This record gives sequence, structure tokens and C-alpha cells, in this order.
Amino acid sequence: MESHCRYIFAIVFFTITTLVISASSYRPVYTSRIGHAEVVQKSPILFRAFPLQLTSQLYRVYLVVELQYDFMQFFETNHSYQARVQLEAIFHDPAQGITRNRIWNVYTQTESFDSTNLKNTYRVTVDSITLPPGSYRIQLMYRDLNSNRTLQLNTQLVIRNATKVFYPLPLFCYTEIPHRWQRPSSFLLCRWPSALSDYWDFNRDAEWIFHVYPTDTTNAIPLKLLFRSAKTNLEVLQIDTTLTFNPHNGTALMKLPLHRLPEGKYEVIVNIDQKSQAIRYTVPLNIVWFTKPLSLWSLDTAIPPLQYIMDNAAYEELTRGSRDEVRQKFLAFWKTRDPEPQIPYNPVQEIFYRRVDEANRRWSDRRTPGWKTDRGKVWIIYGKPDAVEDRTLAPEGPRYLKWIYYRNGKRIIAIFDAVEGRKIVTLRTIYTEENDDYVPN
Repeated sequence: MESHCRYIFAIVFFTITTLVISASSYRPVYTSRIGHAEVVQKSPILFRAFPLQLTSQLYRVYLVVELQYDFMQFFETNHSYQARVQLEAIFHDPAQGITRNRIWNVYTQTESFDSTNLKNTYRVTVDSITLPPGSYRIQLMYRDLNSNRTLQLNTQLVIRNATKVFYPLPLFCYTEIPHRWQRPSSFLLCRWPSALSDYWDFNRDAEWIFHVYPTDTTNAIPLKLLFRSAKTNLEVLQIDTTLTFNPHNGTALMKLPLHRLPEGKYEVIVNIDQKSQAIRYTVPLNIVWFTKPLSLWSLDTAIPPLQYIMDNAAYEELTRGSRDEVRQKFLAFWKTRDPEPQIPYNPVQEIFYRRVDEANRRWSDRRTPGWKTDRGKVWIIYGKPDAVEDRTLAPEGPRYLKWIYYRNGKRIIAIFDAVEGRKIVTLRTIYTEENDDYVPN
């Protein structure tokens, strides 16, 4: 419980800090110290301004905003829950004395109360504004129409008067609906634009919208993408293909197999070989597992629970050596238990650490983390029980808790003795018996 409380406190502290320094510079991610780990999370409001050149002196700037469900205030209405937000983007170029603004409202509705406080669910909204070239200071004003919460984010956008060719950094798009509560939106070539720019979710493919003005009339323009690790400077992925640009707005869509990249920092070298002019530039890319189980962010919390699924000698060997050596042995341990070792994501590993997180959430106290308790141990090894017999608060007779699991025609039963109600629950025994009649739901 203590670790869970620290987690909640960190999130609350971030929210309060965000509201206090409401005129701070925009950052797409923030880092919180939670227990032993530095946890990276997305900001509750994500913003991206993506300019497209229309003429030599006119640009359409698309305003992509992602709003976190947990950050918005939902009210119940007509058996559903609705959030109402007003957004205002103010563009100011002091050198030219230009000020432009765009105001639009966002309505979000969901049928489930639980979905109103999700931190990894965002509502995407897109609007646009037409601007001349300039160096703009941007203020994004957030006003929650269901509460008194307001927030101001500050960032910049430079639109240079291109002499030959104009190209902004590519715009990310989701390849599928990122969350089942989101509503579709129509935006250029993709339905699901993202406000992220140099960050992307681990184990999620993406699309990039490229814009070039003016573009060659050639049907197919060669494109080469080289992904290079910022840490080792080694090439990790290369894509050679061709792009067909829309002649009306100079855009093209490219799919990216980013599920093949492990977490880390990368540089993407972009080469677009137009006949009139070759384009070369570098895009920073950070692959982050934002929804990673909390216990997996640090070796200090990830390694100890492994003693439940390793023998003593193997566990002692795993924990011996320098921190880098331990990390390498930890990675090798999970690689041998990966059903698809050719890609970085390991579903077996995620399931294990989701169980560790749940054990900590349910049974931690001031002295003992939940994974160390008897119930935590059984939960981590077997998962959530298929059936529960709870007599911990029985008025008389033996007080106990029984968890029942059905596995491969057998029944695994864990029995816990209860002392002082549910204050002390200790494991008495685990045994297995035949159960050929059980049919899972």
C-alpha cells in the first residue's frame, strides 16, 4: 500500500505543480521519482503545430492536441459521462507585430465511469489556422468547461520563408485506434494524428506524414530512412521505399515498423530524393514504454520477485556482479522466456510484472511490500484465482482464505490461515488435484 500511495502522491504532486506553474514551457513528457525508479510519463496535454505550405507567403498550420482523460473533468449526464473543454491557440510574432488566434471546443463522451480517470487514454482533436511566415510564440490555453481548471502551455514555431523547398519534421500518426474510447477524426492522410513529435510508444507501429513544397510531379519519389542508436551510433533499422506525394498539398504517408525497436534514443536520417532537389535531415526519436509495469522500471524492484520462479543457485548467480552485468543477465533471463524473441516486446515478462504491481497495490504496508507477502507470492506465480472461498471474517469456526486455479485438467488450491480477520493472512498449503470436469468460461 505504501508504494501505491507514493505513486498516487507523485501523480497528484505533478498535477498541482502543473497548475501552479501554468505558464511554463511545453514539455511532452515528464519524469517522476517513484520508489527506486525514474518513471517517464506523457504530459496530460500533448500539443503539436504542423505547418503545410499553401503558397509562397501562406501556410496552414494544423493544431493537434491530445487530452488525457484523467486530466479532464467528466460529469454524468443521460447515463453517460461527458467532458467539455475549450482550447485556444494564440500565435504572436513580435518582430512583425502579428497576433492570430484560434478557439475551438472539444466534447468527449464515454459510457464507463472507470474510463473517465485513465491516464493512458487521450482524446485527439485537430484544428487549423492560416499564417504567413514568421517566428511565433505560441500560447495554448486550456479551459475546462466543467470546472475552474485552466492551463497555459508555451512553445514556439518558426516558419521560414523558404527560398527553394519547405519541409517540416514529419507528423506521427497512429496505425490503429489508440484507445477504444476515442472518436475518429479526419486529418489529411490519416485518421489518427498524434501530437507527439520526438517520442513514441514502445511496441507500437506508426505512420509518418511527410510534407514537401513544392514537390516534383514524379509519381514515385525514393525515400530512405536510417535508424541509428544514439547510444552506440549503430544502425538498427533501414527502410528503402518510394513515396507518392499528393500534388495538391505536397503530403505523403509512410508506415513505420517501430515495434521492432527496443526502448532507447535514436536518430532517424531522412533522405528524400526529388529530381529537383534532394532533401536530407535528421529526426530525434525516443522510444519509451510509457505503460511499463511500475516494478519493471528499476532493477531494484524487478529482480527480487524472480526468486519465486528461479531456484536459489540461479537467482544468486543472477544477482552477482556489477550493475551492468546484472542487467545483461536479467535481459538474457527474460529473452529465454520470450515467445517472440525477434521483437523487443515480451508478453510473458509483462504479465509477470503486472502481477507484481497488483500484489504491491493490494497488500503493501509500511513494513512489507506486497510482493513479499504470502498472498503476493501466490498471486505472482499463478495470477488472479479462478475461484475464491473467503471465510476470513467468519463469525465462528476456522477462518481461512482459499484460492482455486484450474490449469490443464488439474485444480491448484492455495489455503491461507486468517488471524485477526484479514490483518494477518499466512499461507498454510498449496496442493494439486485432478479436475477433468472443469470447463473454463
